Amino acid sequence: MIVVLNETIKEIIMKKTYVSSILLFFILCTCVAETNEYSYLKIILNNQETISYPPGTSFIAQDVQGNTVLSPDDLEQLKIYNIVQPITLFVFVSWNDEPDVHELKSGKLVLGKTNRSYKKSSPKKDKTPPKDHFSRPTDGDYARSIKNEKSNKKKNHKVYITKERYFSYDEKTGYNASLEFSNGVVFYYRDGKATAWQDGNVLDIKGKYLVKTADGLFKISYRPKTKEMWWVFEKDK
Repeated sequence: MIVVLNETIKEIIMKKTYVSSILLFFILCTCVAETNEYSYLKIILNNQETISYPPGTSFIAQDVQGNTVLSPDDLEQLKIYNIVQPITLFVFVSWNDEPDVHELKSGKLVLGKTNRSYKKSSPKKDKTPPKDHFSRPTDGDYARSIKNEKSNKKKNHKVYITKERYFSYDEKTGYNASLEFSNGVVFYYRDGKATAWQDGNVLDIKGKYLVKTADGLFKISYRPKTKEMWWVFEKDK
């Protein structure tokens, strides 16, 4: 009788231990999942200026030869990536068809943590996009409304620059630059070479610089030494 009772007690203890182990494993997995969900990219520059992106934002970093040197999975393992050689960081944001482009020579990329979720909110009647706690636009409807607005401006044959950014200067090739236009074209100049996108598609460029778009020929002139630029758009007939 005593032997049977001892065996029963052992079975109960083993079952409780097994259940406890399963619960502990489940809790650990849940914690890891939540940590990954709330990881976000943070760019820290040498002047202590910080640029942050919401959780789930994808990115790649490339060296001057165009080789990928850092991905989200890499940063997940490293936690901190110190920039010791020049890189170009492409951040694929959800509110724009084109990536944010950062030319970086120093500073560091950090995998930050937050206990706040990244939730989208509805746009308001005005044209100011809703913001999350990263001070970034969050709503896809707002992005679509901006895209529709660009389409309307295409019909009016009015093309103007909406955003211009200049980066490092080189004595041979001048200032690297990113120029965004109201017809959805993004013109990117780096180390003497130019690329262009429109609505997420790479555009053909001939010479300096005839850009073939979906609606016509976009002639862009950019002087990298002085940052002077002008452009003409010829709509297809």
